[in-house]
Amino acid sequence: MARVIPQFDPRLIGVWSNGRLYAARAATDVRILFKPDFAGRYETWHDAKLNEVITFRWSPPEADRVTLAGIDYLFRENDQVRREPCDWHFEAVAYSIAAERVPAGEELPVLRLKFAPTRVDRYGLLTTDFKGFEEPSF
Repeated sequence: MARVIPQFDPRLIGVWSNGRLYAARAATDVRILFKPDFAGRYETWHDAKLNEVITFRWSPPEADRVTLAGIDYLFRENDQVRREPCDWHFEAVAYSIAAERVPAGEELPVLRLKFAPTRVDRYGLLTTDFKGFEEPSF
């Protein structure tokens, strides 16, 4: 049987930032990266410092769904980075991408990930260029 190429919205590939959705720069940011090789990262930032990274593999079981399977947790603790295995697994999370006008006044693509009926995470597109985003930098 021939291998089936997964279908997904190609606009998903990029660096997405929760902080892009607000008018003023916040002290915290959450980013999610979807790379074209199906690798990904979930990052939390505070005071312009990377605090936590979850690396994952992603796959599109359907055109409007994405599965996220964790690999590693990386935490910054007292200027050290601790690595642990990650048990993160989100199966077939519904997602959508649509242009929205954000409070800063610009219109940009916004990614919505529906993890649960009452949990929809939102991210504004930061960039589709992964230069400088190849690896996490604590």
